[in-house]
Amino acid sequence: MFSLGWVEWGEEGELDRVEDGVSSEEGGRIRGETLYGDIIRIMLSNTVHHGRKKVSLWWKDICMIGSGGDSPLDNWFPSSILCKLGNGDNIDFWQDRWLGGIPLCDRFPSLFLLADYGCSKVNDNGFWISGKWEWRINFSEAFSREAEDVTVGSLLSVLEGKAPVEEEEDSFVWWRNSSGYSVKAAYQMIVEGKVREPIMDENLVKALMGLWKTKIPSKVLIFGWRLLLNRIPTKMNLARRNILVDPTLLLCPLCGLDEENADHLFASCTVSLRWWTIFCDWLRIDIPSSSGNIFTRLCCLESICRLKFTIHTRWLFGMAFCWGIWICRNEVVFNRGVVSSFDMMGLLKFVSWEWFLSSYNVKDASSWDEWCANPTLCF
Repeated sequence: MFSLGWVEWGEEGELDRVEDGVSSEEGGRIRGETLYGDIIRIMLSNTVHHGRKKVSLWWKDICMIGSGGDSPLDNWFPSSILCKLGNGDNIDFWQDRWLGGIPLCDRFPSLFLLADYGCSKVNDNGFWISGKWEWRINFSEAFSREAEDVTVGSLLSVLEGKAPVEEEEDSFVWWRNSSGYSVKAAYQMIVEGKVREPIMDENLVKALMGLWKTKIPSKVLIFGWRLLLNRIPTKMNLARRNILVDPTLLLCPLCGLDEENADHLFASCTVSLRWWTIFCDWLRIDIPSSSGNIFTRLCCLESICRLKFTIHTRWLFGMAFCWGIWICRNEVVFNRGVVSSFDMMGLLKFVSWEWFLSSYNVKDASSWDEWCANPTLCF
């Protein structure tokens, strides 16, 4: 095991120190051989494997932060950071953005294919002569100087006047605001649409905001947040991450008729549909079992409850239903439970009653029997 250290962004938005972690470098700027140096470099170059033969899922997720797509949003992190050339020890000559916003590998793709990857740093591609820097680009043995003279000339013209600074270390600079990098500034940049595209659907954003205001246990809030973003570990989500590879293991544990994803488990599974109908009858509301996917159904339930109850319960009942389904599903998967033995309505009534009493200041709260008989009278 190892610990991840704290990152410090210095003046002018430079990422210049990591403390209390494996990549601590005596208070100096991040260097290429450190863990954080690898992470930052990969996020800038959009290269997941970075020379590693075996790459863990954790490492892939880290390296895909803010990158990996065609839209401006997908590349918001790399496009917000430039490499500030120091001595050239740690900046990749071809793949890092150190000469404007486009790496040299994209500006000169034919030369990049012939590059000598053993000499990829900036200072590997030149030398000092009498105090003057001379560029000498390293290419593989397959490089034909005659065939590429024109392209090399264009590259050298781009490099003209550029040289490493011997007494300074390389660094990474956040250029989007003069005060330097902050999590708040990055978040506002995304949410306010400065990357020209919304981070997610407007209705989903509104639903998530309503969910976080619901007075239910924190673990259920986290579960609901992951559910709306389709990030709960259903069998299909596990299969996409190559955790489950046997197709016979992907069936829904409740009905066994279809592959288990979030919409099937909570909205179209025959067992869930039966429980949903009973649940709606208990709440004295009418939401057809055919009303779309789980997101649509939960939004519909929240809207009806807002009109029906004097207290704004937000996502309380929707999360109670989904939480109950998830508990029963896990009981079947991990403890070999039997669906027919579950008292689902008893569970749903109990958790919703418990959350209601602990979170909402209701005078003259009704009894448990009254809640079970008709919860609409308890508000």
